[in-house]
Amino acid sequence: MWLIEYLSETELDLTSGLGLVIALIALIFALYQYRQGQRWTAIEFVSAEIKEFLENQDVRNTMIMLDYSLAPITVTNVSDGELRSERVMINDAMVITALIPRFQQDKMIGINEHIRRSFEVFFDYLAQFEHYINASGLLRYEDFQPYLSYWLKLLSAEDNQRKSPEYVRQLHIFLEAYEYQSVLRLIRRNEEYNRRQHRRQRRQGG
Repeated sequence: MWLIEYLSETELDLTSGLGLVIALIALIFALYQYRQGQRWTAIEFVSAEIKEFLENQDVRNTMIMLDYSLAPITVTNVSDGELRSERVMINDAMVITALIPRFQQDKMIGINEHIRRSFEVFFDYLAQFEHYINASGLLRYEDFQPYLSYWLKLLSAEDNQRKSPEYVRQLHIFLEAYEYQSVLRLIRRNEEYNRRQHRRQRRQGG
């Protein structure tokens, strides 16, 4: 409708060859501007979502646990009616234990609950990002790749060179047990992206 109004205002003779060429150029230019506007809005949206993601304390805890084999995370508890935070040292063995599905454990207590909650929040964000990519038709994995690729590699059985096979296997058992299929799809997107990059580098190097 907007294009018809625009062409009417320009008083072009669409029956002439010149009129048709100008109309086509106007259409291409208008579509380009529209698409560029959409992309800019999408990029701003991704930036805002990633900012929220990185500022979340549970996400930060999970990143620490993925990035290090022994490191402190921030744990918050209610004590005497007040929220109190403390630093607790976590190792890979503790993460593996905490991520055993609940139906395979008698009871989740203490630090295990904090570890599990942090991973659940982290995975919930990743699932949300995959939904944006899969459902919007406007956002692409490449929009998220600079922010997520490193962490998705640490979740990947194919790309992970930092954690033990047992650690990665338990992550995937947890993702499968709690039906985080969208997170598994996002991991596969990153694996495929990395394979394309490696193929491109080999071609350039050859």
